[in-house]
Amino acid sequence: MQQYLNKFPPGYKFYPTDGELLRHYLNNKVLDMPLPWPKIKDVLLNYFMVCLLYLLLLRNLVTQQVSMITQG
Repeated sequence: MQQYLNKFPPGYKFYPTDGELLRHYLNNKVLDMPLPWPKIKDVLLNYFMVCLLYLLLLRNLVTQQVSMITQG
């Protein structure tokens, strides 16, 4: 499973269906069972200022571009 998850680049967006969310994530979360993917993190966005989130996004985008340039 870890090898499979490492194939996705940082910031990869996935769009699970409502059923997938309920079955694989929320059900386990409510029952305090292990979540299927340890790479999915809970983030409380209420603790962040919007401008800081934007700056973090820009920093990550620049880091990814520099990484792509240096690798290829």
